[in-house]
Amino acid sequence: DAANLLNAAADEQKERFPRPDTIMERLKPSTEPEVDIDQVSIWDLLDAFDSICKATGTIGDISQIKDDTPIDLYQIEILKHLQTEGPMTFERLFEGQTNRLAMIGLFLALLELVREKLVWAKQQGSSPSIYLRSLTEEAAEQAVQKAIIAVESDDKPSQFEQQKQLPLTISEFASKIRSVVSQQMQEKEEIESVEDHKN
Repeated sequence: DAANLLNAAADEQKERFPRPDTIMERLKPSTEPEVDIDQVSIWDLLDAFDSICKATGTIGDISQIKDDTPIDLYQIEILKHLQTEGPMTFERLFEGQTNRLAMIGLFLALLELVREKLVWAKQQGSSPSIYLRSLTEEAAEQAVQKAIIAVESDDKPSQFEQQKQLPLTISEFASKIRSVVSQQMQEKEEIESVEDHKN
């Protein structure tokens, strides 16, 4: 029946994107020494971010508030912070932040830095703390700019493909049509002359 199907779907979804265990499960001794970012679930990061948001208190309606700060500025801020102060906890990265939109910007920037392999995140054993460290000694502005350019170049077609897609002006289009028609006329005349010689 429908209830059993929903329970089965919920169990399947729980296995696909597992949430962290209860606190009691976290306190059990674990034989795994470290967990790298590939093994840290997104739920761990979201739980850590949620606890930071709750610690700063709630604010009123934010539906009309906009933050136009580019994510790359937050990325540079995080990378500089990690390079100057060294490895730190996820929570420490958000210390002193009271603006929820800035916190969201920092969180999204951190996810981008991890994806671009500029920051490393790990969780030790059963500890709920997530530790962050910079993976580059390059100046933060340059490292972030290179990562953005690399992502954009992966998304853009090659220069050859771009040339194929450039729009034509009317005069260019007309000359192309004339050359194609002229070429087709020449081919037709050649075929007719070959057929005339055969006859």
